[in-house]
Formats: sequence, C-alpha cells, structure tokens
Amino acid sequence: MKKVLFIVFAFIGAYSYAQTPITLGLSDIGAPIRSYDQRVDSLVNPAIVPGAPAANVAWNFNLLNANLDSNSIDLINNASAPFVSSFPGTNFVAWYNHSLNYYYFDRSAAGLVMHGVVSDYLKTGDSVKVILSVPDTTLKLPGAYGNMYTTYNYGNSKSKCNYSIDTVVMGFPMTIVVDTIRVKHMQVKNVKMDAWGNVTTPTCTFPALRQKETAITLDSVWGYANVPAPLQSYSGWNFFTVISDTTDTYNWWMKGLGIPAIKMTMVKQTPIVNRVDWVYNVYLGVNETDAANSGVGIYPNPANDMLKITTTNAYNEMVIYDALGSEVARQNMQNKKEISLNVSTYANGLYFYNLIGKTNQTNGKFVVKH
Repeated sequence: MKKVLFIVFAFIGAYSYAQTPITLGLSDIGAPIRSYDQRVDSLVNPAIVPGAPAANVAWNFNLLNANLDSNSIDLINNASAPFVSSFPGTNFVAWYNHSLNYYYFDRSAAGLVMHGVVSDYLKTGDSVKVILSVPDTTLKLPGAYGNMYTTYNYGNSKSKCNYSIDTVVMGFPMTIVVDTIRVKHMQVKNVKMDAWGNVTTPTCTFPALRQKETAITLDSVWGYANVPAPLQSYSGWNFFTVISDTTDTYNWWMKGLGIPAIKMTMVKQTPIVNRVDWVYNVYLGVNETDAANSGVGIYPNPANDMLKITTTNAYNEMVIYDALGSEVARQNMQNKKEISLNVSTYANGLYFYNLIGKTNQTNGKFVVKH
C-alpha cells in the first residue's frame, strides 16, 4: 500500500513569501521510491498564461481546473521495471498511470538525463521503444535563475510488434502484417531558467523557479510490412507518420518536490496554453510489487508451474515479457476475470505482465522459481 508522505502543499501556507531565487540541486530532482498524483487541465482558462520572464513574480493559476483528468507517476528502481537492459546508463524509471508507459533516467549531481521511453505507442499492448543514442538533458544542475543552455537528442530504434494495416496492392485489397516498428526521433531544445517567484494554484501558494524550454521536434514512424506471396516483392519499410512541431514548455520547480510542481505546454509563438499538469499529492514508500491497487491478484508468487491471475476489471488480452523486455507469451482473456498461465517451461527469473482492455490497461510483475 502507498503511505502518504504529505499532501504536497500541506506544509506550505496560502500566502506570499519574501524570498530570494531558488537554486536546484540533486535533492530537488526525483528519486525512488516516490509517487505523485497530477491534475491534467486540457481545457485551460484563457486567463492562465505563463507571463513574461522576471524576478520575484506572483503567478496566479487559481483558475486551473481541479476536477478533470489525472495522472499517476511512480518513480521506481530499475530492478522493478522492465526493459532496463536497453537503457544501461540509467538509475531510475518514471512509470506513468500503471500502464505500458516508462521513462528511463540517469540522476546525478550534473542533472537529470532521459535515455529513452517504452510505451504502447500503437495501443495494441506492444512495447515500442525509443532508445536515445544522444540522451535528453531534462535539467542541468545546479539549476539557478538566469542559466541558459541548448541540448540536442537523437534516437533511432526498432521494436517487434503485432500490428496489421488494410491497404491496396496492385488493385487488390489486402491486410498486411507489420511485425516491426521503427521510430526516428530528433530534437533540439533551448532552455532557460527565466523567472522566479510565488505560484498560486487552487490548493496553495509556494515559491518556485521557472524553467522555459523551447523544443523543435521531428519524429517519424515506419513499419516493416510482410506482404504474402505472390506479391512478396512489395515487402519492406513503409512510412506511417511524421510529427513535426515546435513547443514552449514552462516548468515550475519547487525545492524538494522531485518533479515540476506545474508543467504548462504551449504552441510556440501563440498565446494558447494547450495543457497544464500540476501536482496535488505526493507519496513515499510505494509498494512496487503490490498489484492490489489496480484490482489484480496474482498467486502463487513466486510460481513454479501454474500461475493464477484474478482481476476486478475485464481485460481482452494478457502479454508477458521477460526481464529483458522480450515478449514471452500473449493470451486472449475474453473478458474473463480469472485466468491461469502455465509457467512450467519458463526459466527462473522476473517477468512482467500487461493486461489490456478496450479503455484500460494495467501492469505488474511476478517471479518464476522452480
């Protein structure tokens, strides 16, 4: 079970501070084991804008929506996350919404650096990886008012998948299996610690240092199609989509929280705020092996021959991965709330499961020990 460390602003009164600029150090960026609840405001009041860069600013975001969508973010140890062998330079993982959505970081006195992402990009339960050969510097330390820097990050990685597309080949309609997804990612970021002051949200007021990040991103996605005979010569890489944009992101960091207290995203050179994510709960002592919070029971754990999984929700499919992130099994659950899995032929070790429904997913892990 989670143990509440504090409601994030419980120790911060709703009043203004006489302060000097905040300086961020190692203790101010996230470390396992910690969990956060965020509100997600995607219908932002037009009165909410980031404002100009300045010193000793009073930001009033009291009109943020406090009852729309939410995010959960768990900072977990590498040993508790799948796919870590693909990101050897990392020391902790941010896990979003208890789904197949992992961000791999290196945390050091030099700052916070992201080495890649694993997510269910296609919404099919497949683990699509973006491995950054040039990692992304999320925050340089020490972080101080007036700091400026430019970073470049790049990735080009392939992932096995279970996907198909309907198309026309030589005038004939055909369903083509796509067994590999390739993601090419390029990004340039200009970052500046451009303001400091006091921030007011619907719950409190707190001192913060603001980070402005302008990112120019080009992502392209490709799929390898296996076209059946007699048209196998049409097999090969097919372009799916490209995402090209420039965004401004403003992060308000407060001392000791670990992640930005507020993240505001805008389309560059427009006054429109697309989305604001803001933290309202923080927990310490998250039980990383406890699946009960997602309504899943798994036993025996460790397992020797048969493993039983029970759920309080209905799921369509179960996918099993080994500790290296390779798919081991895929089983149709047919909306059953109880399923048995034969693990008698599995090697000893740690495994991860992903339960996939029409509108929901959940992840967990188990151990096989013969």
